Amino acid sequence: MVETEYVLHLSNVEKRYGKNKILKGVNLSLQRGRIYGLIGQNGAGKTTIMRVIAGLVLPDSGSIQLFGEYEKIDFVRKNVGCIIESPTLYPNLTAMENLNIIRRLKNIEEDESLSDILSMLQINDTSKKVKNYSVGMKQKVGIAMALIGDPQLLILDEPLNGLDPIAIVRLRKYLQKLVEEKNVTILISSHILSELDKFASDFILIDSGEIKKVITKEELETDASTNKNLEEVYLDLLGEEQHSEVLNS
Repeated sequence: MVETEYVLHLSNVEKRYGKNKILKGVNLSLQRGRIYGLIGQNGAGKTTIMRVIAGLVLPDSGSIQLFGEYEKIDFVRKNVGCIIESPTLYPNLTAMENLNIIRRLKNIEEDESLSDILSMLQINDTSKKVKNYSVGMKQKVGIAMALIGDPQLLILDEPLNGLDPIAIVRLRKYLQKLVEEKNVTILISSHILSELDKFASDFILIDSGEIKKVITKEELETDASTNKNLEEVYLDLLGEEQHSEVLNS
């Protein structure tokens, strides 16, 4: 893996499903050791961007550079952890058996951080079959699977879904710790803008398959000319008609 300041570059990436063009010339760079909040409406293209980065779908055009690599991109993807859409779990296996499958797929003999991950997520009974877990507990197992192996790029698609308030706070603090202590880069999507605003360092605003704006937390806080919070900046992105519709609903 080539050590670079940026872990990812997407250059003019496009993706179409049938007649629908989901991504329209997306250009995006993620810097090492930062937390990027990916914000957009349902259908804006958030999940598709994440799937392209994770190698779950191939772009129709454009290029991807991951950890400084173009040609060996599949090899370096072992340094990526992700939970995209709903967790992919084997319902008839226990939580620990599910976690061990990911560990073996990543050729990890032992993961010393796993006990910390389980403690942070409050997954206490790992011998229980996943099909007997609640939605929130299944989500926690999915997050734990994404964290196995100390990934250098963490992709989390709506990870807060189903989590109780305490679990959300614990996850937020753990992700901040990963960035501070291990220089991990995190790309996280959520419709809970108030939560993203608490810990993301950068915000990527996407609409209709196009990146409309990338703004840092510092820029958001110091731009006296706008004096707008994250929600207001995002609503402005939607356009005057949708903005008025939201405000008047």
